[in-house]
Amino acid sequence: MQNVVLGYSVDPEFDRKAADRFVRLMLSIDDNDPDNLAKASVVSASMVGDSEAEIEMANRAVALNPNSWATWNSRGWVRIIYAGLPEEAIRSFGRAARMSPLDPRLHTTLIDQSSSLKYLKFTERSGTGPRFPSRFRAFLVGQDI
Repeated sequence: MQNVVLGYSVDPEFDRKAADRFVRLMLSIDDNDPDNLAKASVVSASMVGDSEAEIEMANRAVALNPNSWATWNSRGWVRIIYAGLPEEAIRSFGRAARMSPLDPRLHTTLIDQSSSLKYLKFTERSGTGPRFPSRFRAFLVGQDI
C-alpha cells in the first residue's frame, strides 16, 4: 500500500488489485475482528476509494471494540484522507488519544489530529470541499497554508 500511496510502485494498478484481493481474503477469513476491519478500511480506502464502504467498515470496527486505539485511529484516517470529513476525523483521533494516553504510538495520533485541523483550515479558507483526488489530500494537509 505504501508504495502506491508514495508513488514508488512500478505497477500501481496491479498493486491496487493485489491489495484489494488481500483485503477481501482477510475479511473472508474473519470479518468480525475489529483490528482486521480497521486495517481493511484504511487499506481499502487508499487502494479502492469506495469511501462509503470503508466508513461502514471503520464504524463496524469501532462498534465491535470501542476501547481500541487502533479502531478509532483507523476511523479517523478513513474520514479525513479518504472521505474528506475533517470534523469527524478530529473527534476520532481525539478519542483514540484518550483510549491509550501512554501508548508509544500516541505521537502518530496527535500528528493525524493536527493534519485534520490543517485540512479543515484549508477547506474553510478555500471555500470548497475536497474536489481534488484523495492522493493529493495528504499533500495539501502537510502544507503550511
